[in-house]
Amino acid sequence: MQRPQSRVLLGFSALCAACILLSAPLARADGVTATVKIVGPAGCGGTTSGSDPAAVNLGPVTCSGTVGNIFSNSASAAGSWVTGEVSVSATVSYTNGSAIPSASGVVDLTNTGTVSLAPGMTSVQAMFGVNGITASATGSGAGTGANASSVVDLTFTDLTTGASVFTGACVGTPPPTPCLAVPGALPPLTLTVSNGDTIQLSVHVIAEGFLCCSGTTASTSVTVDPLFLDLPAGATYDSGIADFLSGPAPTQAPEPSSVLLLLSGLAALVCAARFGRCQSRGPELQVRA
Repeated sequence: MQRPQSRVLLGFSALCAACILLSAPLARADGVTATVKIVGPAGCGGTTSGSDPAAVNLGPVTCSGTVGNIFSNSASAAGSWVTGEVSVSATVSYTNGSAIPSASGVVDLTNTGTVSLAPGMTSVQAMFGVNGITASATGSGAGTGANASSVVDLTFTDLTTGASVFTGACVGTPPPTPCLAVPGALPPLTLTVSNGDTIQLSVHVIAEGFLCCSGTTASTSVTVDPLFLDLPAGATYDSGIADFLSGPAPTQAPEPSSVLLLLSGLAALVCAARFGRCQSRGPELQVRA
């Protein structure tokens, strides 16, 4: 028969275990939010939006007309935490009329997760970035009445320590402000993180075209190809999303093969044991950087 004291201790132990589980940092798949907005004359236009933990693909949303006003507007937005790709576009063409049309595509990706390090590792450098960005923004027509812009913002935050880094790229006619980098040349973001730290990845991409008057056209687009999160061996990131950022890894300089290093070391030991010294026996024992 179990004593009352044992039952109390057992219940207290279960309560403590539950407290530990509840206090542990949990990954939250904040997800992807996309919005496509068209503003056109004669009541043509509207907004469509969507959100999902992993990926969203909206559009193209179109708006056109030829009665009284001649216009053709289109926009789309898509983003994925799985492939790491984001694309947005907007086109506005206005030939005749008095309305002020515009079009925009916006994608926001946010993910919060925890970093786990192998035993013996105290801290590591985590790198968040994008392999490449293709952006364009053109406007033509009466004076400066056609404005088009493309913007990419990346944010990498350690929510545990409060440290945050931010970078951005933009192109436009005229360009939006601030323009912090040239599209296609965004430097990666680097944070030093410890075991159990909660970090957040954020991406904001927008393409927007705006016209002031008749006889103007604006076209803009952004493609991010793709995003990456780079951690050293022994470090993992719990995103809460299956196949998180499973697209191509960032291009890195080749490193010496650990297998070749091991074989070279064994060969050196054997050589030293037999002859008391070891000399190079050819290219098969050389390790290439």
